[in-house]
Amino acid sequence: MKNRGPVWFEARSSAAVADLFAVCDHSQAVEATTRACEPTMDAYFTGSLEQRVAAGRAWLQYARCGDWRSFEQPLHQLGLACERDGIALTAWGEIASAFYAEIVPCAVDAYAASPPRLAQVLLVLGELLERAQAIITAAYDTARREREHIVAARQARRTARHDEPTEASFATRLEILSNTAHEFAASSGDIGPLLELVACRLGEIVGEGCAVRLISDDGVWLEPSTSFYHPDPARREFARQLLGTQRQRLGDGLAGRAAATGEAVLISEVSPSQMLALSAPAFGPLWTRVDITSALAIPLRANGRIIGAISLMRSVPGHPYTMADQHLAQELADRAGLAIDKAVLVATLEQRVTERTAALAATNRELETFSYSVSHDLRTPLRAIDGFSRVLLSDYGTELDANAQRYLSRICDATKRMSHLIDDLLNLARVARQTPAFADLDLSALASEILTEIQLRDPTRDVVVHIQPTVSAWADARMLRIVLENLLGNAWKFTSKHARAEIWFGADSHAFHVRDTGAGFDMAYAEKLFVPFQRLHTTKDYDGTGVGLATVQRIIGLHGGRIWAEAEIDHGATFYFTLDTMGAGQRRSGHG
Repeated sequence: MKNRGPVWFEARSSAAVADLFAVCDHSQAVEATTRACEPTMDAYFTGSLEQRVAAGRAWLQYARCGDWRSFEQPLHQLGLACERDGIALTAWGEIASAFYAEIVPCAVDAYAASPPRLAQVLLVLGELLERAQAIITAAYDTARREREHIVAARQARRTARHDEPTEASFATRLEILSNTAHEFAASSGDIGPLLELVACRLGEIVGEGCAVRLISDDGVWLEPSTSFYHPDPARREFARQLLGTQRQRLGDGLAGRAAATGEAVLISEVSPSQMLALSAPAFGPLWTRVDITSALAIPLRANGRIIGAISLMRSVPGHPYTMADQHLAQELADRAGLAIDKAVLVATLEQRVTERTAALAATNRELETFSYSVSHDLRTPLRAIDGFSRVLLSDYGTELDANAQRYLSRICDATKRMSHLIDDLLNLARVARQTPAFADLDLSALASEILTEIQLRDPTRDVVVHIQPTVSAWADARMLRIVLENLLGNAWKFTSKHARAEIWFGADSHAFHVRDTGAGFDMAYAEKLFVPFQRLHTTKDYDGTGVGLATVQRIIGLHGGRIWAEAEIDHGATFYFTLDTMGAGQRRSGHG
């Protein structure tokens, strides 16, 4: 499979998503209908129910190839079209029911022998349909809110012109605040689109033109911004080009005063020439191009701080801004300020993450260089020590007493252990930096190959080996070899002092396992197993560097799994491990 699941299935088994696609493939009609029916909106409004289902299957096929955007976009368009044409959302239920009714029998046929897998596939299918429903409904609601905003904005402008607000006008105003606050809060965390949304909504509701600018990090300027709304496209584009290149010092102009003092500035009636006198020279072309009859600037506040300013302008004679407009605009701005402050924080955190990730990558490169340097620098004297010790034993062994020969032998053994420790530490460092290259692996064959190699190195041992056949996994081949070499090697090592030695490798629906009848360990110290250099047995009893299981844990973690052990002193140990993609490989073995 090219794709192992969409973002909303991250918490689910990727194998279940792959299984769902396999079930869809199981329907002989899918391929033909996919070729015959390019998914379009027309299929939902002019086609038969069969054509609608075929279009749905075609979108699912796109998703299977990794193009989830092609899957989501038509559903989003469907929601918009339903609202625009006054079509109820009940049509989706009809489509979903038909699709579900066709796929479920295929799933039952494919997984009749494995009820757990069948249940998981059906669960994923249900979540997929729920996600589709959410996309359609969200688009439908967005289109409905857009329509309501326009109606509410017109009503607000009408009610704001009356000297004595009525109960109906207060109700309308509260509804506007509630809807807009919800929309700001639910908008994307991307600061650019959010500022555009704020300018658009305040321009529509309070009218007419609206610019949103934020204070610079040094607290001296209002930053350039293209977040400007005006119902006239030509004026909107001209203002965006100008405001997007000019910054404004706090205290200068109407917006600068509002940002500096935290107080709104309202000029009920003003002419372009008066605005020229009140503004910085850089903004002169704007007032020459855009007729203006009334101006309003309000501070943009969030959590007790002023973070920017909002400028509003009208070009209709006889309709100046009022105190009611100012209060409404400030209420809307305060709600927008909270959403903007949150978006800025998210952007700042993302930048910090990016910077720290880059710093971590640089540190890792330095550590890699350091590791190889240390490795080379350590190996050179070790080789010298080992070489001279062996020369002494070879050339002058007969002239040395037993103690001297024993000391030299211990020196040779110590340099050998040190060399192995360096190798293990380098392997641990390499594993931590690598990304798994996933493929289908026959773990039974791999375990058999490793145990054969171990037996050839230690032919005097008589060990009974039990390898469960056809155990497979979706994993990195080289990394899983390291895992099994360590676990099976430990099982072989810790059974060396037991007359009856047996080793098992296998898997069930929950985990893979390596079991032995060896020395075992005290479970009170189990937490030390995967800590580098922590050993539960002395080097006198069993050799080793204490790094192998730490490497194994790193590899299992890179595969999204976990590892643990159960043991009893002198009654053997069992190491269990899982892989996040375990089910994908277990399909062949019948253990999924």
